[in-house]
Amino acid sequence: MKLRWALGQAALVILTVQSEVQGSEPDEEIIVTGTREARRDQRDPAAPMDTLKLSEDPRMKDGVGRILDRALGARVQRNGSLGRREVLQLRGAGAHQVAVFLDDIKLTTDRGDAVDLSTLPTGCIDEIQVLRGSAGAAYGSGAQGGVLRLNLARSVPATHVETGVGAFGHFHGVGCTGVGHEDMNLLVSAGFNQGEGDFQYRDLNNRQRVRRNNQHQRVTGLLRGTMKMSGAGRLATYIDVVHDGRGEPGSSEFPSANARSEQFRSTANLTWRNHHLAQGRASTRMTVSSVNRRYRFDDSRPAFGQSAQFFEMQDSSIDARLSGTWEAWPLIRPEVAFEGRAQTAETNAEQARNVRRENRLSGAAFTQINFFPTTTVDINLLGRLDARDGRDPVFIPKIGTRWTPAERLNISLSLGRSFRDPSFDELYFQGAGISGDPNLAPETGWAGDASVSREFRGLGRWRIQLSGYLNRFERLILFVPIDAYRIRASDDFSATIWGVETAVRVRWTGPWLEVNYHFQDPRDDQGRRLPFRPEHRVVSRLGWRWAGVHIHGGATIQSQVNSDRFGHRTLPA
Repeated sequence: MKLRWALGQAALVILTVQSEVQGSEPDEEIIVTGTREARRDQRDPAAPMDTLKLSEDPRMKDGVGRILDRALGARVQRNGSLGRREVLQLRGAGAHQVAVFLDDIKLTTDRGDAVDLSTLPTGCIDEIQVLRGSAGAAYGSGAQGGVLRLNLARSVPATHVETGVGAFGHFHGVGCTGVGHEDMNLLVSAGFNQGEGDFQYRDLNNRQRVRRNNQHQRVTGLLRGTMKMSGAGRLATYIDVVHDGRGEPGSSEFPSANARSEQFRSTANLTWRNHHLAQGRASTRMTVSSVNRRYRFDDSRPAFGQSAQFFEMQDSSIDARLSGTWEAWPLIRPEVAFEGRAQTAETNAEQARNVRRENRLSGAAFTQINFFPTTTVDINLLGRLDARDGRDPVFIPKIGTRWTPAERLNISLSLGRSFRDPSFDELYFQGAGISGDPNLAPETGWAGDASVSREFRGLGRWRIQLSGYLNRFERLILFVPIDAYRIRASDDFSATIWGVETAVRVRWTGPWLEVNYHFQDPRDDQGRRLPFRPEHRVVSRLGWRWAGVHIHGGATIQSQVNSDRFGHRTLPA
């Protein structure tokens, strides 16, 4: 196995300014007394979940991609140098099969493109939660691989500012500040990221080349306010904006010095919640959010293969969710929720003379029942009835259980269905040599997993995790060649992915160590390995805190991966 080393960042400067600002907001995690774990996902308590605190990761906060690599079963695919596009795979599921949330806002849209992790704000993010395994019963279409959630700070944080520089002309700055108290507070975050990105590489003919036109510049901003209303209710709202401009270098065979893309995203959210209804026996929560995106690509010279010189797309979505929970009974905890989403998208390709518009309405009814037959066992039953215009309603069930036979020992099992509606692009896209298929059926499948975790106290604090999983995709949608000149979307494929995850985390008084190992075997029904999924992957981190200084380092090693569906091209280990 070859090992390729990469220079991540050449130098860094970190400036931190702290001020004492008090304030807090009730934590919304599910807290269960006894020996059960408190860290659960609110919608899917049986799902395996990693919680990554940004304050505990000593690396620079110029993006969430490197932090996500610490999560079990996660792999971040990167496209180019620092600050360029990053997308997330979970347990072999594609990036478009992972639902991404910024607090309560679902950033994944029905257009079908994966969420670019490099555009997510980091200034006021407190923690990142990664749910592994099928989450369709709780989160709906497009969560076959799991869910990524970025949670803002629940209390008013100390003011902090960070700047850093690195290889390929990389520079970033990010900051967060807040004012107020428990009843009313305001949170403000801003970030800037840029890079030249012109790095050396060897092409398919082993010639030394330089990637040109690979620069980027990105500005982000976020504003959140919370207010305690009369009684026990609380109102929260926030707005997030991102503007990103990039050079588009093209392929190594046909590089471009003129192509450029520009994207803008704005999100808004309004949440009201009350945890003390019916004398504390019931709670309710209502959320309304919107996402608006605009993307533009242009190239001043003719492109190879008659591809468009100008391309523009816009899409927007409005989501609403109302949920209620009854907590009066000691052995059972029911929850119901109703969701609705309206999506619209527009695409304009000048050279192809193709302007298309799509609209989609969808809704769902969700129910969850948590049983606590004993102090060491809880059982979770989830069900979702998902409806959309143009197809029949789909029912997605899931069952999970957790057992705590001894202190700090947890065993869990889960099994559930998954599905994903065809995206707008998979259905309707029409371009030079590539097209969608309006007759596609939804992706369907199921997933199961078993995991055990154990904590040890003695010579430091040890935590060991072991999981096994099986993902069956009964119907997959892929763009495949139908002849030498045309590519079309097809749902005639299926695949099975099984794997094993294990992690060891150790913390002593000063030093700490984390090691994750992931094995997976992803194949379609003809026995061909799915692309961009390494069989073996190891992620390790090592650090030492001493007298206010934190020394740390890490390594990531993975085996060779196929870079096309037929295994004709590979990327080295």
